[in-house]
Amino acid sequence: MLSPSTMKMVRESGAIPQSEYLLDVEGQRQEHVGRATCHVRTLLNEIYGSGRQKAMHKEIETYLGDALDFVTHIRNRILAYVAFGKELQTYVKEQREVHPELKESLDELRALAGQIDERVKPRMQAILQHKTLKEIAAKVVEQKAEPTPPALAAQLNRDFVAKGLFDYDGADWENKLKKEYTDPLTALGGQQDEMVGECRWVVKALRQKAGILIATDPRLASVAAEIRARTQKMLRGGAAYEGARH
Repeated sequence: MLSPSTMKMVRESGAIPQSEYLLDVEGQRQEHVGRATCHVRTLLNEIYGSGRQKAMHKEIETYLGDALDFVTHIRNRILAYVAFGKELQTYVKEQREVHPELKESLDELRALAGQIDERVKPRMQAILQHKTLKEIAAKVVEQKAEPTPPALAAQLNRDFVAKGLFDYDGADWENKLKKEYTDPLTALGGQQDEMVGECRWVVKALRQKAGILIATDPRLASVAAEIRARTQKMLRGGAAYEGARH
């Protein structure tokens, strides 16, 4: 029988005890970010491979919740990057109106900021069309919910319970776990990793471009300094893997 905490997880989309944190050095606070999806896959495989799944419900619950928390954290980072790109485009457009003589350089900066949206949209479509996620996305849509990555991860957690995976100990456990949970989960996580990494790359490129303009074009010094400050702020708060990958 499933524990009350498992049912709470299913009802509330996976709110599970915290495991990993991201330290905001400037604000000295910790933000829960969960576990990377590939790490969750490894941990589950270790449990099921050793036949301990019936004795480790609590740990499995935690790992499912950690996966959802991580997907949600990365989704929030992506949304923050998208908002940053739009705000920066607006700022550059305003400066272009004030300084028409700087049109060429400002247009380059605005186009670069626009790449965030251009990179995110195809990745999101790739998630929804992925062979292991299409059925999950359809279930979310049937519930009249938007098929965002966190919604997909939450549905995977509900299906994990509904399909009896907590106690499954058949000889085909590895293939079943892979098909029903870890493959779609890591496909989702992988696409998001690439998405947030590309967003970060664009912001770093903007920071570099602004630094060059500060040094080479005095007319743009104040605008470039503002852009550089904004990019520095945006780049803070990324999980360690985000910086390591890109």
